[in-house]
Amino acid sequence: MEEKRLGTTSLVLSAALAAAVFVATVVVRIPIPATGGYLNFGDAVIILAALLFGPLVGAIAGGVGACAADLVGFPVFAVPTLVIKGLMGAIVGTAGGRSSGIPRAVGSAALGEAWMVLGYFGVETWVFSRSMGLDAAIAEVYFNFMQAAFGLILGCSAYAFLRKQRSIHLPS
Repeated sequence: MEEKRLGTTSLVLSAALAAAVFVATVVVRIPIPATGGYLNFGDAVIILAALLFGPLVGAIAGGVGACAADLVGFPVFAVPTLVIKGLMGAIVGTAGGRSSGIPRAVGSAALGEAWMVLGYFGVETWVFSRSMGLDAAIAEVYFNFMQAAFGLILGCSAYAFLRKQRSIHLPS
């Protein structure tokens, strides 16, 4: 009986956090004119979800939420985003572990964001090589790195803030 409740809780958390990733991705968009892409704050939510609730919730929230956002604006990236952001959430949640200290949380977020930058570089090299050339994929590395830095800073800051709040019970 307890295992079913844990499954239901994880499912509800994953769905709610996927919606939060979606909103953080589509509501605040900073355009990148060189490629037609945009910066967003979805990574911060993925990092926070993975650090608070572990790799499974981080993977589902990150993959599904970011994929849904791409379906709205950039459908060609939807499937790669499902994989890249899903693995990012899994990496952060696995490396960081739930209730990890701040240095470990930052390190795991950096590892997850490094995967995101490399993953998108590979996909963008393939996608842009047909239309805009390799230069566009290389230009995106800078913007993906910026997004990674903001996501890491915001996600880890929110995690640190929540850890300090004694009135908030975080899972252990």
